Amino acid sequence: MSATHFQAVFELGCTPSTELVRCTKYLSGAPWYDKILYRRDNEPLLAYAYVHLVFDGGTATVPSRCVIVQRLERTDARAGCPFAAAGYTSPRWLLDE
Repeated sequence: MSATHFQAVFELGCTPSTELVRCTKYLSGAPWYDKILYRRDNEPLLAYAYVHLVFDGGTATVPSRCVIVQRLERTDARAGCPFAAAGYTSPRWLLDE
């Protein structure tokens, strides 16, 4: 299992703490996929994103999960691409201007 340490600050003004992040093929006993569809608050359309990191936190009685994502958008297929010919699409990063 791959892992790395990073410095985290949970509240402004607090002392940073060293946290451990592990890479895994499974999350909560289910297969892990790094591309997701999600719905933003008050928006009717689904959005695409690439999940970079999942944080589990909270307490034993009030669990909390935070996900860091890179937004994606659909892009036109390249001419002659065998994946496009088979009906697959490829997203690209959606960058703020």
